[in-house]
Amino acid sequence: MSFTIYGLMAGIALAVLFIVARLFCLKAVNAGQFLRFTVLAVSLALVGSRLVYVLSSISYYTETIGHPEMIFALRDGGYSMMGAMAGVLLAAFIAEKWGHLPTFTLLDAVVPGMAMALILARPAEPFTDMGWGYPYYSPLFFFLDSWTESMGDFAQTHPVFFYEALTALVILAVLLLLRRTEAGKLPGDSLLTFLLLYGATQALWESMLNGGHMVVIHFVKINQIAALVMLLIPLAVWSVRLARMPHYRRCISADWALAVVCILSAVVQEFSVEGADNPYFSVVLVGGIMAGLLGLTTLLRSLAWKRSGFVALLPVIIPAVIAIAAAVIDRATDVGDHYRLVLWGIMACDMAILVAIGLRQRAIANENP
Repeated sequence: MSFTIYGLMAGIALAVLFIVARLFCLKAVNAGQFLRFTVLAVSLALVGSRLVYVLSSISYYTETIGHPEMIFALRDGGYSMMGAMAGVLLAAFIAEKWGHLPTFTLLDAVVPGMAMALILARPAEPFTDMGWGYPYYSPLFFFLDSWTESMGDFAQTHPVFFYEALTALVILAVLLLLRRTEAGKLPGDSLLTFLLLYGATQALWESMLNGGHMVVIHFVKINQIAALVMLLIPLAVWSVRLARMPHYRRCISADWALAVVCILSAVVQEFSVEGADNPYFSVVLVGGIMAGLLGLTTLLRSLAWKRSGFVALLPVIIPAVIAIAAAVIDRATDVGDHYRLVLWGIMACDMAILVAIGLRQRAIANENP
């Protein structure tokens, strides 16, 4: 098996994940229990990473090259970061049940290490020609020229791997801050917060990636689907917690109405980014409708949450206003080479609204455990 820099960095990242996780559960998990988790996590990370990649590329093995046995040729590469993360989380869940540990002991400890692993692994992706996005045209990104021009075919393209590494750094900072300031947080909140933040940001970064890596339907990537699932899990869990308090049930309904609109709006932007010609509906028309629905559901949510005060509503209202304004500009004017930047801006606002909804629900749930 040949040596690669990316493989080396991936190995170091996995080792750092375990070291950080061990530090966060030092008192709750003994050495033997953690060792069993480590062995299981390494195995399931490899299996999960390969499995997700193969499932998204099955036609390549069965039709393109006609050699399905190559699925088991691990040395030829083909792995998924999402699959590896899922494998580690599954290992933590199994280890908790196996070792009769309190639920979420290992799962909450693993996510800070996972953020650290992403910080280390993402910058190594260019060594495998991964992690590059669409070309940029806006002057906002010209500061990257001196760096990207030395990358040959990837000159003046978005270094998405770099954005992903910075995002992981921010997620780590948020996890540590919440862990320090919320001593009475509910079990599992670190895991849920990680899923919320990583899912929301990864849905955007996957849209910026240029290429057919791990595409399952037309231009839809399996990692985008996984990111949306990750995003919805914490929203569902926190909504169930709030549903136990009758006076918040109307608020939950308003939250989910806005969440559904944001997700549908993001899907429409993805159609526009990829330039897909849909014979069944006009992306421009549907985009305008989604902008109107976004305004309506934002207003309904503001009325439902009015007891929280105007300041608490700003994290949702501000990105909603920006998204609607950007949608109007995009639909009413010719933005030329900058059109993808406008679409990504709308999508970023959609994801920011979803994060704000989730964090607000998290805060209320912790105030009323």
